[in-house]
Amino acid sequence: MITAPDILPHAGTLTNALADAEEFASYALSEGTRDAYRRAYAVYRDRCEALRATPLPCPVQDLLAVLGSLAKDGRSASRLGVILAAVGLAHRLADQPDPTTHQRIKLLMRGVRNVRGTAPGKRQPLYALPRPDQTKSDLECVLEKVPELTLVGKRDRALLLIGFAAALRRSELCGLTVKDIEQVERGMLVTIRRSKGDQGGTGQTVAIPHGTKGRCPVTALQAWLTAARITEGGLFRSIDRHGHVGESLSPQTVALIVKRRLQIAGLDPAAYSAHSLRSGFLTSAADNGASVWELMGVSRHKDVKTLQAYVKRREGFENYPGKGII
Repeated sequence: MITAPDILPHAGTLTNALADAEEFASYALSEGTRDAYRRAYAVYRDRCEALRATPLPCPVQDLLAVLGSLAKDGRSASRLGVILAAVGLAHRLADQPDPTTHQRIKLLMRGVRNVRGTAPGKRQPLYALPRPDQTKSDLECVLEKVPELTLVGKRDRALLLIGFAAALRRSELCGLTVKDIEQVERGMLVTIRRSKGDQGGTGQTVAIPHGTKGRCPVTALQAWLTAARITEGGLFRSIDRHGHVGESLSPQTVALIVKRRLQIAGLDPAAYSAHSLRSGFLTSAADNGASVWELMGVSRHKDVKTLQAYVKRREGFENYPGKGII
């Protein structure tokens, strides 16, 4: 006969194993996606509270009311789509029927797309080539306002240049460590251990050559690491008012640093984001003659179509059929 004490160890082990399984399952989504879902679900939950709707499990009628209210406030179809994805995931994880798949929800979303369109509000790229009315590019203007002698200035300069030159997302910048950097004769190799397009964590390496004086990513990073006395661990870290170096930066802090540096340079921070470093490199490189395949070697995109839009900017002029006519 099996007594209760006989099965208690097994029950405890099973509970721990299930907890471990849930922890691993939580990493099925990237850190950026999890953060976006958390913020989207918070918006949904707050609106449910305001309308006295039930958030979980949410009846279709309540979800319609919440979405209609958010759409009326000006939320775009793309933003509502993120909220729906977060709500659907929450219901599935709770083993509850998913109301987001109901036909009435799909009709509502189709209506919002017809009224407002689906294109999200895009931020401007940080352009690295002088425009027709400029003698210096936007990137150069920003770097000119970053002090080279202060500790904060050294960090911000390195962050901007590495983020730009390697076309990194803000989460990728935060995840870099000293061991991810390999100095070589022609520059350095940067290994991104995990990214949006590499959820399996196989790792991707980007080669960054030495740049010109004043905007060389290799020199800027070395200056920061030496001044901060960083020999291991996270690459980009917080600095308190006393000059003490702390923990690795969060993605949100990276975004704030980028916006602050742009504002100091006289650019509108509301028009840019941390992603402007990545899109700025791709736009500038494409306009400078880089091919889709060359861009993919840095951006690590898996879908060629995503990068074709950058190249088409240049090719639209080069291949314009009206040459010699107008």
